[in-house]
Parts: sequence; C-alpha cells; structure tokens
Amino acid sequence: MQKRSLILFFIGVVGVFFLYSCTYNTLVPEKINPDQKVVFATDIQPIFTQYCAGCHPSQHVPDLREGKSYSSLINGNYINKSAPNQSLLYRVMTPNGGMSFAGVSAAQLVLLWIQQGANEK
Repeated sequence: MQKRSLILFFIGVVGVFFLYSCTYNTLVPEKINPDQKVVFATDIQPIFTQYCAGCHPSQHVPDLREGKSYSSLINGNYINKSAPNQSLLYRVMTPNGGMSFAGVSAAQLVLLWIQQGANEK
C-alpha cells in the first residue's frame, strides 16, 4: 500500500511539472517606425555583428563581418531592391527562413533598410 501511494505521488508530481511546462512564448516584435531612416553602419551591421558574423566569416558566404558585409551582400545578390520582401537576406531572417536568431524586429529593420534603397551610408 505504501509503495502504491509513493508511485501515485510520483506520477502526480511529474504530471504537475509536465502540465506547467507546456507554455507558449509569443514573440512580440518591437515596433519599427516606417519613417525612420535606417543606416547600415549603426542599425544593420550591429545585428550582423551580434548574431551572424560568428558563423559568417570569410569562409562562409555572405561574409557578415564589419567592413566586409555590405559589399558581400550587394555583390552576392542577397538584396533585391526592386522587390525587397523577396531579398534572400530578408527571407532567411524571417521566422520560417532558418536564420531568425536576431528576431522579427531585426528582420523588419532589414526589410525597411532594403525598401529605403539598401544604401551603405
């Protein structure tokens, strides 16, 4: 009887932990002001430096290290100025793109930068 009670108690504890572990985290993107001017050096490069450059140095394309990333993106056809939302850079940064480590806000900021002409300065 005592063994059965101990087993039921253990199952109950595990069940409670299981139920409380089922939470859903909803990523709420930061609001991006569509009127803000996006500057590559101060708005876009820091995203690459923090989230991307570790895996995208010179041996992996595109090279997203500071001083190399802009030309690597432009010359590598990762930017589509005529259809910004079709840009490979933007598509891989979206949640279903596989490289969304920086989050939804970063992808939206990159899209806004491309929509503004993807200028270096």
